[in-house]
Order: sequence, then structure tokens, then C-alpha cells
Amino acid sequence: MGSGLSMTSVNKIKELAEAHEYDMAVEILDSQNLEKSLNPQFLRACGEVYENTGREYEARQLYVKAHTMAPEANRIILSIIKFYLKKGFFGLADKYFDQYVHNASDGRDIKNITYLIKKAKGANLEDLYDMLYPYYRDNLDDEWTYELFLVSTLLEKENRVTILSDYLAYLKSSYYEKKIRGVCDGSISAEDEFYIYPDEEKPDDDPMEEIIRNAEEEQLERDYYRMNPKPAEAVITEMVNDEPDSRYEGGIKRYLGRIKKAQTAKAEERKLKKAEKEQAEKEKTEAAEEAANESGDNPNSEEENPTDESKAGNEDTSDATSSEKLESDDNDDIPEGPAVEPEESSIDIHAIHQKKNDMTEITSDEIEEDFVTYDLDDGFAPENNHISDIEDNSNIYENPFESMNAFKGYKVRKAMTFEEEDEEELEAYEELKAEVVSEPELEPEPESVEEPEVK
Repeated sequence: MGSGLSMTSVNKIKELAEAHEYDMAVEILDSQNLEKSLNPQFLRACGEVYENTGREYEARQLYVKAHTMAPEANRIILSIIKFYLKKGFFGLADKYFDQYVHNASDGRDIKNITYLIKKAKGANLEDLYDMLYPYYRDNLDDEWTYELFLVSTLLEKENRVTILSDYLAYLKSSYYEKKIRGVCDGSISAEDEFYIYPDEEKPDDDPMEEIIRNAEEEQLERDYYRMNPKPAEAVITEMVNDEPDSRYEGGIKRYLGRIKKAQTAKAEERKLKKAEKEQAEKEKTEAAEEAANESGDNPNSEEENPTDESKAGNEDTSDATSSEKLESDDNDDIPEGPAVEPEESSIDIHAIHQKKNDMTEITSDEIEEDFVTYDLDDGFAPENNHISDIEDNSNIYENPFESMNAFKGYKVRKAMTFEEEDEEELEAYEELKAEVVSEPELEPEPESVEEPEVK
């Protein structure tokens, strides 16, 4: 509480208001400065005191002020609804009823307020009875059981005697006990107690309440937007173009152009290397032919009708040339080693290529079948890696390079699948090929190999 209010007086006013002793409470209330009060529930209690003592202007002023301070307090809204129904302001009562339903969490409270709205608007007594009896026949309440007793009396229900006995038994100290006894002995009319609302709606046009009315309208507008918030307004921060940005298109085109240019340059480089290689071979062949012509060993310098021996020599030379061409076609992408003059060679190149082809016929399936797979984690891995060694222990040390030679042949076959650009792997392949060709253990020498005559 603010200054200007006595705590003793405040507590006494609240106590008298709850006991419906409004005449005693208003005498204390007039001596208090309610403008200093910061408690909306205390202002509500003061409004009830003024309402029940006939001072409706002060009551409405305090009700509106209390609701402005606590717009979601349903107890204050309930007092306002009852006040406006008695004054006949049904439209205002409906606005506060919407707020009450919006804030309420108990369905029973909503049914009670709905009952009051229908009662004020002249609903049928049977309908009102059906709204109260199913619940309050088992749940006694100070105010609502008294309301049920009045409806039962007006309808001349037989159960009104049971309701009366239960009320007097359990609610002896109630404020409505005296009224129930008065209805029973005829000193109080049940009709006067029940019909407290005007038959028709009355206009809210009192000029003395103009200021209160304006303040209330502003608060009701805020309440409406609180219950129905405005949708968030869309804020346009940037214009969006559905068409793709030309900057991105240009970047993509430039990127694709660089890739295409690099691929073209790479293809041109390959063609250049191949042309240089062919030119070198051509020059080498021409140099060899020129040297043969100078020494007089060129077969083409003989007579136009050579003898049978010269024909045989030409046939051997053509075979050697075809084998060289075959080797060149198979190894276009492999760099050439040191040049060897074909006239001075004493090795049958065709036989060497045949040996290489026989060596590379070893397939991966044959190698995989020769290896044993086992689990290293079981602790019982065999000491040898080949089935042949495990089955026949007598041949373990006879040819220890047999499996190694097979594995080298597998490596040679794998090396033949390298890319053209991998120069380091190609050099390793050349070294490995030379090593395999030089080993006599790879394949037995052919039984009969005719060496060509070197001229």
C-alpha cells in the first residue's frame, strides 16, 4: 500500500466486505485516500462496498481502475460483469465475459458466468435449473447453492426441501442462511431475490461517467489486442530476383572454360609427345638404313632379282620389323629406354615378347587360390602363407623363389594398368620389367629358338 492508507483500516474493510457488512465498511472507507492504493484486489473490494451501498459512480471508477492495473485478474472481471448486468449494460458485460473465458482455466467457473449471462437475458427457469442442479446437488457452495434453492422454489421442485436441509446443516454461518429462512417463512420474496436484472438493456450515456467511459474504452481496446495480437508485419529487406545472377553464370563459365582449356592442353601435349616419339623412331630407322648403305649391307642395294638366300634374309628382316612394330604398338605410352640397333642385336625379340605374354597370363584368381586366409586374432595362425607349403612339407625349401616369381608376375600385370601421366610408376614398371626378363627362373628356355642371322 502507498502512503495515506492505514493497514488496520484496509484489513477491516476487506473483512467487512467478505461478510457483506457493507454499511459498516463504507464508513471506514470514506476516511481513506484510495488514490494511494496500489493493490487492485483491494480496489475491487472497495468497489463492491460502494456498489452495495448505492454509490455506483465510485464503484465503477474503482472497478475500471482495478482492471487497468490487473487486466488478467478474473476475480475483478467477475465483479465488473455482475455490476454491469445489474445496471443493464449487457454489451459491456459481454466484452468482459470474452476476457473472462480467455483467461479462465476452470470450466466450472465459465459455466457459472454463462449462467449469470443467460439469467440476465431472461432464459427459461428449467434451463437455468439444469445448469445448476447436476453439479451443486453434490457440491455445496455458499452463493450457488442458494441460487439453486431460489430456482427450485420458483419451479416448486420437491427437492427444494432436501436442498434447504443440506444448506442449513453444512452452511450454518453463511450470509445467505438468514435469507433462506426468510424465504421459508415468507418474510423475503423469492422473486425479488432472483429477478435482480432489468428486463431490457439500458444505454450507457450518463454524462457524469464520461471520463470513466473514455478510460474504459481505451483499456478495452488494449484488452482486445492482447487477446488478438496483430500479425507481424512483413519487412522487405532486399529485392529477390528469380533469374540467376550473371556474376555466378560468368564464374561458372570461366571455371568450365579453364577445365576445358587444361584438358585440351593435356591432349595436345600427349599428341606432341607421341609425334616426337614417332619422329625419333623414324630418324633412328633412317640413320640405321644410311649406315647400312654406307657399309654395303643394305639388302635394297643388291640386284633387282635377288637370290634365294637374299629373299630369306629379307623375310627374316620383315619378321623382326613386324615384331618391333608390335612392341611399339603395345608400349606407346611407355617411355623408351636406350636405343639398340636392330642389326647388332643377337636376341630374338619375338621370343622375349612371347615369354612376357606367357608370364602375364597368371590371373588374380590363381594367385588368390594359392594364398591362405586366416584370422590373426585366434592365436593359431599358420607359419606359412601358401596351401602348397602346408599340404606338402617336403617341398618347402626346394624352390623358395617360386611363389615370389608368381607374385612378381602379378605385380607386372598390375603395373600395366597405370595411368599415362604417372611417370614415376612407369619408371618403376620399366625397372621391374627388366628384372623379370633377366631372371632365368621365370620360364624354361624354349627347346628350339632360331636366332636370326646378323648381317
